[in-house]
Amino acid sequence: MKSVIIAEDDEKVRETYARAVKRFSGGAEVHEVGDGETLVEKVRERDYDLIFTDNDMPRMSGLFAIVNIREFNPHIPICMMSGDKFEEIMPEAMKAGATDYIDKGDYEHFTEKLKGVVNKYL
Repeated sequence: MKSVIIAEDDEKVRETYARAVKRFSGGAEVHEVGDGETLVEKVRERDYDLIFTDNDMPRMSGLFAIVNIREFNPHIPICMMSGDKFEEIMPEAMKAGATDYIDKGDYEHFTEKLKGVVNKYL
């Protein structure tokens, strides 16, 4: 079974993403965490097929989590999802090792892009 981990500090948003990923993937196992530090810990402990991470989170940003994950796992697909300062964060995220990105502020296309990332990597 495919497995996905989602890092998002807003619990309601995180739960919404998890339901959507499960639906789009046909039932992947989805784990949820609320900060970047816990994300890095969980990815060290287990092999995931895909990571979704917000940037602005407590304890460790998504950007710094990507840098940390790439130190021990250079191949796992990571999708950065950000709404704040999207134009500034995305180039940094891609340079750090993100393989995809979604602008959370693009409400019109968000669901379609989320589904596209799930279909691309799972």
